[in-house]
Amino acid sequence: MKNKELSDKYCSRFVAEGLIKSALCASTLGFALSLISAIVSLSTGTKLIWLSALLFLAADAVGIPLFYYAKFRPKTMQMANRLDKSGLQERVVTMLELADEQTTLAEMQRSDTEKQLEASNPKRVKIIIPVSQIVWLLATALVSLSLNVFAAFYSGCRHDWGDWIVTQPATCVSAGQEVRFCKKEPSHFEKRPIAVNDAHDWADWTVSVPAKADEYGEETRICKNCSDHIERRKIFPSGSEGLHFSETSTYISANKPVTGYAVSKGSALASEIYIPAVFNEKPVVSIAFSGFENSRQLESLHLPEGLIFIDVRAFANCISLKSVTIPSSVTLLHCDSFLYCESLESAVIEDARQTVTIYQNAFAYCKNLKSVTLPENVYLYDGAFEGCTALSDIYYNGSEKQWSEIAANCGEELSNVTVHFSKESSAPQKSENLFSVVALLSKRKSF
Repeated sequence: MKNKELSDKYCSRFVAEGLIKSALCASTLGFALSLISAIVSLSTGTKLIWLSALLFLAADAVGIPLFYYAKFRPKTMQMANRLDKSGLQERVVTMLELADEQTTLAEMQRSDTEKQLEASNPKRVKIIIPVSQIVWLLATALVSLSLNVFAAFYSGCRHDWGDWIVTQPATCVSAGQEVRFCKKEPSHFEKRPIAVNDAHDWADWTVSVPAKADEYGEETRICKNCSDHIERRKIFPSGSEGLHFSETSTYISANKPVTGYAVSKGSALASEIYIPAVFNEKPVVSIAFSGFENSRQLESLHLPEGLIFIDVRAFANCISLKSVTIPSSVTLLHCDSFLYCESLESAVIEDARQTVTIYQNAFAYCKNLKSVTLPENVYLYDGAFEGCTALSDIYYNGSEKQWSEIAANCGEELSNVTVHFSKESSAPQKSENLFSVVALLSKRKSF
C-alpha cells in the first residue's frame, strides 16, 4: 500500500475531528451574535428573533469552513505525531522524514511502517474535543437562548402607557379595578386592583334628632353599600322661630373678613329669644341695625358664641329685658345698642383676647342697670353708660392701673361706681369661640 493510501485511511478521522471543532467554534460565535441581537431587541423594543436566527445560521455557514481551513484542518506532520502516539513509536514521523531517501535503511523503515499501519485499526486514533470548547458552547447557548426567548415575549413594543382609568370603583366593601392602555398599541393594556377603601356611597343626610331653639340636633347618613357604616353630625340650635336673616360681612380684625348673616327679630314675638350661631351653613356674625328695637315683650336674650358685632340700636327700647350676657367673640357694641333698656339690671361682657369696643350710649339710660362685668381688653367711649343712675358696681377683669387708663376716656357717669378688680394675671388664653364655629362649618361642608 502506498503512503497516500495509508494517509487516506486515517485522514477521515482527523478531518472529522477538525470539522467538529470548527462546528463548535462557529456555533459558539453564532450564539454570541444571537445574544447581541437579543440585547438590542430588548433595548430598542423591536422584535429581532428573526435576526438572531439568521445570525446563528450565517455564523455556522461561514464559520465552519473558515475555522476548519484556518485552524483545524489536519496537517501531515500533526497526523503523523498522533498516529505514533497511538502505539507506532515514531514510525510514521520517521517514514515521512526518510520519504525522499532511497537507501536500504530508508526502504526497510518505510516497509515496516506500512506493515504496522496496514495492521492497525484507524479507530485507534481517538477524536479529541477540548472540554473548554464544549463549556463555552453550552454557556453561550444557554444565555443566548434564554435572552432570546425573553425578548420574543417582552419586546416588540416599548409601551407608552396612558393614564389609569377606573373601570370598577372600589367601595367600602369590595375592591375595584383600573386599567391603562399603551398609546402605541391599544391592544396592549395592564390591569391592577383598587383596594377596599373608605369611598362610601353615602345616602342623603336625614335628621335623626331635630334641633331646638337652644339645643343641638343630629343628622345621620348611611352608606348605600354597607348599612353598618354610619356618619353623624351636629345640627346647630335653630334659634327662635320667626327670626329674619340677611347676608352681611364683618371683620374679626382688619385683615380677617368674615361673611355670614345679620339677624333681626322678623316675626319673632317670644319673651325669650335664642339667636342661633349658624344659619344656612354660615355663621351668624351680627345683630342687625335696629334688629330688635322696641321688642317690648323681650325679657330674656341668649346670644351665641361666634357673634362679632352688635349694630346701632340693635336692642334699643327693649324695656322688659332684665339681663344680658355678651359672648367673648363680640368685638363691638355700637352706639345705642342697648339704649333705654329700662328693666336691664346686669350686663356681662365675657372676657376675650381681642379688644371689645363699647361706643357712646351703648347702655345709656338703662336706669335700673346695677352691675356691669367688663373684660380686661375693653375700650369705653365717653357716654357709654350715660344716665345709668343705678349703676353701682363694675367688675373689671384687669388691674387698677389698666382701669385708670380706660376710665380716663369716660365722663362723670362712672365717678360714683365701685370698680372691682381681678388679680394681676398673664395674658388671657386665646378665645377659640368664633374660630370653632367657622371650623365646624368647614368640616360640615367637606362632607
